[in-house]
Amino acid sequence: MDDLNPAIRRAGIIKGLLFGVILLIINIAVIYITAYKITSPVTYFIVSIILPVFLQIALAIYFVNSLRKSVGGYWTLKQATTGIFFMFLLTYFVSSAGRWVFSNYADAESVKRSNSTTLEMRRLALKSKNVPSQQIDITIKELKQKIAQSKNLNWPSLIQNLLFSIILLFTISVVFAALFKRESYTTPHT
Repeated sequence: MDDLNPAIRRAGIIKGLLFGVILLIINIAVIYITAYKITSPVTYFIVSIILPVFLQIALAIYFVNSLRKSVGGYWTLKQATTGIFFMFLLTYFVSSAGRWVFSNYADAESVKRSNSTTLEMRRLALKSKNVPSQQIDITIKELKQKIAQSKNLNWPSLIQNLLFSIILLFTISVVFAALFKRESYTTPHT
């Protein structure tokens, strides 16, 4: 079963690249839809939060199943964790780097419009809940600060975010590995 480890890593890398590109396309589509098509807070919530989360989970399940099938259908918990972690880590890097390039170089104007729509939809949602205008102003100001902070990342915060993401990805990988492991009955457990 040890001979399977390089194949699991290779398959995880290939599937991670593909998964990352698909997530990048989804993220870019959400930016464009948010920037140019959203007119209500409910639609915004569905398009920018519910739909992407659902798609990410569905794609993760699909790619984990595909990864397991590509290495013969059987793997131990350790092998599953390794392959899934490699896949998710590469997915994260491809998607994040692609989003950064898109946001800063490819179409920064659409990102600005998307951020403006986000602020406006948040304002409308708070108004519909009869939140006092002072509280709405405070919330919108805080949201503007978060958007500005995300644009001005420095090295310490970038490294901190990266470490947090790696820990989170490893934890999610262990959960997926526990759910999708399938050990062969003829192979000793490792």
